Amino acid sequence: MDGEAYEAIGKLYHINLPNIASDLQEGIVRFNKGDIDGSIKFFRKVIEAFKLLINENNVGSSNRAEALKKYLNKTYHLLSNFGEHAGTSALIDEGILAKEITISITNYIARKLEQLKSLNP
Repeated sequence: MDGEAYEAIGKLYHINLPNIASDLQEGIVRFNKGDIDGSIKFFRKVIEAFKLLINENNVGSSNRAEALKKYLNKTYHLLSNFGEHAGTSALIDEGILAKEITISITNYIARKLEQLKSLNP
């Protein structure tokens, strides 16, 4: 696993989101083993969990929150067209994109939730 992926998983555990951390870790493990379709399935689960979390938490201005919701919806839709879903299959390029999107949005959302946690202990 690369450092950025470890960091993202660690942040999720730190803010008490072990189920999302576990799904992200499983996605990374499957990706590294060459199971691209399986990895995308778990990256999609992470995105889906964030969609629910964003609805329950304030992550900034209402405009930012709305834009983030739209981004997560579009990302989920895109990943649904990549692998193990609706009769599709993925190649390495789709796997790389799914992994990079998921790790980057995980780091962003985890930082925002961590900031909220520190403001409201």
